[in-house]
Amino acid sequence: MPDALTAGLSSAYEKKRKDEEAELKSNQGTFQGTIYALAIMALIPIAINAVRYYSYGVPLDTLIHSSPSLIMLILPLYLPIAWLAYSSGLKVKLAKRLIEEYAHKETVAKTFEGLSKQIESFADEDIAIELKTKLLFNLLDIKRCIVT
Repeated sequence: MPDALTAGLSSAYEKKRKDEEAELKSNQGTFQGTIYALAIMALIPIAINAVRYYSYGVPLDTLIHSSPSLIMLILPLYLPIAWLAYSSGLKVKLAKRLIEEYAHKETVAKTFEGLSKQIESFADEDIAIELKTKLLFNLLDIKRCIVT
């Protein structure tokens, strides 16, 4: 029964890790796209002022004085994209942390399963039971150390 439990746990952790890796890729793509969008949007006031300067001959001091109002006009477009970048950045950090946790738990469960199978192959039943008990206590001690 414990072998089935650890095999089930390790496969469940493996599935969760793979799900989180897919989520990580998705969020990284969103984060990268929003950063590109923010960079392009930051260039809009520069492009507008360049057009006004070269095409319409607006003096440079007038452009400098009108730049803050131009930037304020673009701000409502900039803020939602900045929020999306921040949000996807947080999701990337969370996914990375969860991937590490699931990978560790998967490794512990697979290690317990492998060692348990090796212990079962011992000829002496008393030693096998004692080793299995120690293995179980060590596994629980590892989990306790991780939680605290």
